[in-house]
Amino acid sequence: MPYVALPHRNLRMYYVCNAKLEHTENYIDAWEPQSYPLDAAKSTVCFIHGPTSVAQAFTGQFADARLSQKYNLVAFDSRYHGKTECTLPKQDPGKTVCMEEMAEDFLAAIDALGLTEVLLVGEGWMGSNICTWSAIKRPTQVKALFLVSPGFLSDPEAVGDMMVNEWLPMSCRNKNGGGDGTGDIPEEAMSVVNSFFFGTVDRQGGRREAYRQHFQARYGTVHDPYEMSRLIGLFRRPPIPLELRQAVTAPVIIIQARGGADLRVITGAPHLLCLTDYSIANRFMLAFFQRSLE
Repeated sequence: MPYVALPHRNLRMYYVCNAKLEHTENYIDAWEPQSYPLDAAKSTVCFIHGPTSVAQAFTGQFADARLSQKYNLVAFDSRYHGKTECTLPKQDPGKTVCMEEMAEDFLAAIDALGLTEVLLVGEGWMGSNICTWSAIKRPTQVKALFLVSPGFLSDPEAVGDMMVNEWLPMSCRNKNGGGDGTGDIPEEAMSVVNSFFFGTVDRQGGRREAYRQHFQARYGTVHDPYEMSRLIGLFRRPPIPLELRQAVTAPVIIIQARGGADLRVITGAPHLLCLTDYSIANRFMLAFFQRSLE
């Protein structure tokens, strides 16, 4: 498995590069992709996942020959996610996780890989925040931003309070000898996770269940409750200042599940559009990146 060693950031950052995939049924934990070298003749698309997700969530993009034949495809596990290893000390439950610092992690990783120009795809408010911060910090290196379900610039304070005071204790009820003692995340907490990422409409049943299993395996059972608190900190992120957002010079397109930047709406789609509606998202992606590079 490839990692970028970033000792100055206390990270070993996991990534997937040009993985060969013929279908999208094997989701997240079932897919252990083999990476292949960058092709210097191709432009590079970098994917940054949403909160609680991982690089393998972009199976629908790696499996699409329209993308893989035209571009290098590279996806990263962000700090506190997936297989990326972080040695920073623990922080207080619900403390704000800094999106700007996570963008600096990403920029350090692409520098280590020798990527001087990139097209960015950010999913959810975490991936979109990291991509936007990257474009602010590297206006000549970031050539385009493709933001998928970016959500709010920041969540209302009441949302962060609710996640810390209600959902966090509920999700950790079985940990540290409490509840049934299994360490599993209770089903009522898992239903909130599935509704957030996949919506309340009964669609994408197989992927919905696979994501539930991934979340349980990654944050339930033997895992420290502290890992949950890091996730909750994302809900207390501050907005990127307006003057910095206005300074972004790269072309931007937004793919949103419902109805400045170009906007496309996929009616009835949930939060993880690159996962659930990948064919439509990929079509927009191809056309947008082609225009951005002309």
